[in-house]
Amino acid sequence: MKRRLTLIALSFSFALPSMASARYGSRAGAVVGGELGTDADILATVALVDSSTGAQSCTGTLVAPQVVVTAAHCIVEDDGTVGDASSVQVVFGVLDTSEASDDQRVNVSQVIPHPEYLQGDQSVDETGLGKDNDIAIYILESPIDFATVPVLPPSMVDSAMTEGTNVIVTGYGTIEDQGDASGVLYTATVTLGKKTEFEFFAGGVGQPDTCPGDSGGPVYIDVDGTTYLIGATSRGRQDSEVGCGDGGVYSTVPAYLDWITEAAATAGVTPPGGADGADATDGADATDGADVTDGADATDGASDGADASDGADGATDEDDGSVDDSDGEDAVDVAGGADGTASEDGAMSCTSAPGTRAASGAAAMLLAAGAVLGLLRRRSCRAASR
Repeated sequence: MKRRLTLIALSFSFALPSMASARYGSRAGAVVGGELGTDADILATVALVDSSTGAQSCTGTLVAPQVVVTAAHCIVEDDGTVGDASSVQVVFGVLDTSEASDDQRVNVSQVIPHPEYLQGDQSVDETGLGKDNDIAIYILESPIDFATVPVLPPSMVDSAMTEGTNVIVTGYGTIEDQGDASGVLYTATVTLGKKTEFEFFAGGVGQPDTCPGDSGGPVYIDVDGTTYLIGATSRGRQDSEVGCGDGGVYSTVPAYLDWITEAAATAGVTPPGGADGADATDGADATDGADVTDGADATDGASDGADASDGADGATDEDDGSVDDSDGEDAVDVAGGADGTASEDGAMSCTSAPGTRAASGAAAMLLAAGAVLGLLRRRSCRAASR
């Protein structure tokens, strides 16, 4: 049976500190108004769970064999405290996190929030759209044999991410406003709305939406048969009066691609695009337009453990490292757009449960100094985190 879901960028309590509370209101739940996902819908979507209890808290996207992109509010408290990486596991290749085997769970060795997250009030309008730097990466203890997805090259953002274009949102969060995180994958098609360089709106009244537990989860776009990552679920609209269901705010991942690449390389792991410009190295799965399947390797003639590259820069080449949505399930009509545009009317209330964070003590120290000043400038309810 199909279930309706609302993707919300909330972070549920991870048995870690309560993060993303007042400021983001957390979109930690599953997609509301959407449908139960199938194996073809997983793509590179992963769940972030408590390593002790298995409870799902946030969602993320695998962009390299050891790199997961998610929301910073999933790992950073409102006071700038960064959670412990050992408290989090990444679950991959499943539709229901409760059914994951030990082989489908991997520990997190390091969490790296954006250094300017919580650094002052950077919103630009009354809806809250602006530049919050609500993005982070998790470094996995070891590479996993699972499909990765390329980030949309920044040079393609203006032409591909136009208002009214259909995109796909997925998440393991709640399927109703103020519900508990389901741990089950849901997916939905929504339309893109207004955007700035670093954030964009998607969805609106009458469309599916992300909810608590969906925080950090992907927004996928199809461009000429290739699936790209364009967004990470952040929060509800600042002017919203409901928990979820009237659209959300998403971090524009292409705007942070250079930072993601540098942070991954500094951590000593293969960044998105691979060392030689490939999107899959050392056991990674997806390169050069190959089909992405649940847990299966999809490479262009590359053997396990070897770089799969056509010599192009994976961060900028539209074709190299692309994901081909051959099933047609998640195809997005980029050229024709959609019948509607994202609503400007709704926003999220502070109704979601706070999410837990996982990060190193060193990262926490870097964030602490600017956090207090930043919080003083923000509204008590900046926008519900999802």
